[in-house]
Amino acid sequence: MSGKPTYEELERRIRQLEKKLTDSNRIFKNIQDVFCQTDFTGNIIEISPSVERYLGFSREELIGQSILKIYHNPKDREQLLEALSGTGEVVDFEFCAKSKDNRLMFGSVNAHILYNADGEPIGVESMVRDVTERKRTEKHIQTLSHQLLKAHEDERQMISRELHDSVAQDLSTLKIALGIFFDKDSSFQPETKKKFSELSKILDRSISTVRNLSYDLSPPGLKEFGLLQTLATYCEEFEKNTGIHVQFHPAGLKKAIMDPFIQINLYRLIQEGLNNVRKHAEASQVVVKLVGAYPDIILRIEDNGKGFDIQAREQQLDNEKRMGLRSMKERVNLLQGQMTIQSYPMKGTKIWIKFPFKE
Repeated sequence: MSGKPTYEELERRIRQLEKKLTDSNRIFKNIQDVFCQTDFTGNIIEISPSVERYLGFSREELIGQSILKIYHNPKDREQLLEALSGTGEVVDFEFCAKSKDNRLMFGSVNAHILYNADGEPIGVESMVRDVTERKRTEKHIQTLSHQLLKAHEDERQMISRELHDSVAQDLSTLKIALGIFFDKDSSFQPETKKKFSELSKILDRSISTVRNLSYDLSPPGLKEFGLLQTLATYCEEFEKNTGIHVQFHPAGLKKAIMDPFIQINLYRLIQEGLNNVRKHAEASQVVVKLVGAYPDIILRIEDNGKGFDIQAREQQLDNEKRMGLRSMKERVNLLQGQMTIQSYPMKGTKIWIKFPFKE
């Protein structure tokens, strides 16, 4: 036998290939995600029909067109190409797309370099997943979290005013009235006067405690003197009350007009960071650096305390209520920022925070 395939065998192989091609076309037509091929100039070579469901454009409208017809921000494509040139593959690269009727959509891309038969790079092949609903949900959650935090701050301000204008004032009035009463009547025994002196000291401590609580709940100088002066004063007061030396170094924000929401959150981040040092670090010194480095604000809090095991601490965060590091992380997430913690036992702790600056 010659070993050549018979006519029936060839016909069977052709039918198998035709079936495979039909299956591939059916998958290509019914695929939920968007398959796309572009050359390095950004022209679309091939795109799956699912793009019409996603963006409203038909496949025929897009083939031969620039990918910028889809990308809402040209920098997204530049970022994708830059990442591909470095790694050859990108996982979960997110971009903003523009639909045919000018709605903004969001996609998550898994892309890789496309090569020809000779192994030469000729373009980019990517699979795009519609994540618009997820992004909208995230935005909605962020808006609700913003409103919740604002409600907390409004409540703190109300309680702060009540403590300062009512409780502290009443205690001060009581102390003055008792002092006048004892000064006018000289018939009191020395023992009674001594008792009054002790009570007067208790009143002094109570007034001081109430005013400190009021100050912590809502910093009175934030509107009058601005963020930097208020933070400098807070650091001085913290050093005076705890004995922990605090160096506060602001830079690049002196003339910045900052959103009140960012101001109060920066104040809270530094307040919570220093309170963590006071409660846990056993440190003698803290350095707080607040830098405006456009387009970001960078905050660093470094102490020379006993440090801790970060992995063990991360596991504990899930069991904590809204306090300490967990609270700081929530605030940073709300500001669309990043927070990094570096710490080793007996070598201190460094907290690094970066988030976008919005005037």
